[in-house]
Amino acid sequence: MNYVQACKKFGSPLFCRTEPEVSAEFRIALEFLEWDITPQQVIAFSRLAALVSAIALIPAAVFNIIFAPLVLIIPFALLHVITEHPKYAAGQKAAEALSTIPRTFNHLVISLKQSPNLEQGIRFAAENGEGWLADSFRRIYWKVWTGKTRNAKHGLISLGEKSKNFMPEFERAVTLVNSAVSEKDRQKRNSSLDHSLEVLLSGAKNRVRSYVGSLFLPTLILFSLGSILPLIFISLLPVTSFFGMSMGSPREIIIILSATLVVIGAYSQKILSSRPPSFTVRTPESELPAWKTIVHGKKVNIILLFAALFLLTSGIGIFYLLSEAGLIVFKTGLPLFDEFGTMFAVAGAAASISITAWAWYKPRIKESKEINELEEQALDAAYHLSARLSDGKPLEESVGFVATSMPGTKTAELFKTVWNNIRRRAISIEQAFTDPRTGVLNKTKSSTLRTLFRLALSGSKKGTREAADALMTFARQLEDLRDAEKTMKEMIQKNISMLKATVAFFGPVVAGIVVTLHEIVQSAIISAKHAMTSVNTQYNLFSGLSGIGEKMVSVQAMQAIIGIYILLLSVVLIRYVTLIEQGEDKTAFAYNLARYMPVVAVVFMLTRMVSKMVIGG
Repeated sequence: MNYVQACKKFGSPLFCRTEPEVSAEFRIALEFLEWDITPQQVIAFSRLAALVSAIALIPAAVFNIIFAPLVLIIPFALLHVITEHPKYAAGQKAAEALSTIPRTFNHLVISLKQSPNLEQGIRFAAENGEGWLADSFRRIYWKVWTGKTRNAKHGLISLGEKSKNFMPEFERAVTLVNSAVSEKDRQKRNSSLDHSLEVLLSGAKNRVRSYVGSLFLPTLILFSLGSILPLIFISLLPVTSFFGMSMGSPREIIIILSATLVVIGAYSQKILSSRPPSFTVRTPESELPAWKTIVHGKKVNIILLFAALFLLTSGIGIFYLLSEAGLIVFKTGLPLFDEFGTMFAVAGAAASISITAWAWYKPRIKESKEINELEEQALDAAYHLSARLSDGKPLEESVGFVATSMPGTKTAELFKTVWNNIRRRAISIEQAFTDPRTGVLNKTKSSTLRTLFRLALSGSKKGTREAADALMTFARQLEDLRDAEKTMKEMIQKNISMLKATVAFFGPVVAGIVVTLHEIVQSAIISAKHAMTSVNTQYNLFSGLSGIGEKMVSVQAMQAIIGIYILLLSVVLIRYVTLIEQGEDKTAFAYNLARYMPVVAVVFMLTRMVSKMVIGG
């Protein structure tokens, strides 16, 4: 059940009898998302969720006072998250849309340069583009043909108006396109069309520049809130026993760290709600279900795979964990193992996450690599084809030339397929491109190559010179787009290096030192207690503090708890970095998990061992 379905099902008027007063931003977000729900349903659902959570937590608070604050915190958190979700989702949708808009918009510009027919241009961009804008163009084209929209210009204006609050640069570009198609002078029209694309790219660059410039403080907060403050607080919990407080049990530590993870996750989501576009070739949606992968040719459930890997890789760490939980008694008698035994469980968890992520990633990345390769080669193919056509050669011969001039590439294979179909099957060039069974347009998933083929085909009907000009324009604008995208990628990557360092190094180092610090504090408290009990006068003097050190978590348990916590924190931060850098690409997230998890575990364990030797415990 998704968010919209939940709001419809549980957003009863009983919990929101009148139309609520919500911000204009909230209403604009719902309109932009095109969700079939009302603000009243959203508010009602949030109130119901808050009420149910409060009722569920009351028994826990009665049983243990530590849960009491959660009775207030969680319901209010749910109210906030549910009511703010449309704004977050709209921001995410705008970022995803802007990632694909420039290229799809470029298709529109190229078509309008050939012929100032807006309806035809929208159709061309819809056929060759990807993402939100291509989908929107398809809807406009369909509405024009069914008579639900007066004309393509009206549909384009409506699209710009709807998105202006989230993508003002797109609204400005649409205005320029609408004025360009009314311009009779071809040179002025082309100048306006070029300017519309410049406006779009300039807006995207400014968005990226502004966002990365504001990342310093959120990064600092994520690092301090996630790694330093909670872990140091946990390490010092045994000191509270000097003040007659009973804190520091494994359950209490787990609750505190779990709450910290929730806060960090929510804060990172808030930062991501205004993230800039990411310009990467996305991995196509796999036919495999999200919870399945392929291992040795067989479909495997990734949850079962992770569980099996954890049992295999953790080794004796599992027995140490069970021993710490009081379920069994287990010791090997080997000092190194008995001191760092639960580290094996942390290492096993990291290895299991890494291997599972890699297994999920591997079958899905092959197609993405092929598309990336084709996209990179498309520019060279456009220049080769344009140069041959400008010499007055027919399209058929020009296709054959490209097939031989780019040996060993997948793009050359596609051109060779067209050339062979024309010669051996005696079919026309148009059939070789568009035939439903053997046409090359159906054999490539590269949108850039599909555009190239369609431009060459449509241009050649007007003459080889027209086709050459169209392809040269396409190649130059594609090169400009790539340069702009490369600049924006570099801006993002430079400014998230601190977060990557936090994930791979700083966080695990702090975690390892904190475990040793906890051990030192714990040893000092136990020594103090022994000193007080050994001297009668001192013991009587401090008789009110006889509970000192009675409720302290063992070092083995602390290693396991903080080790697992730093792994989960790394998952949250890796997702955050991936979304900023590569957008909603699940395969990229899986790849980063597979790459970073072993590093995090190794740094944590080495830091723990080295700090133990250097500063003791």
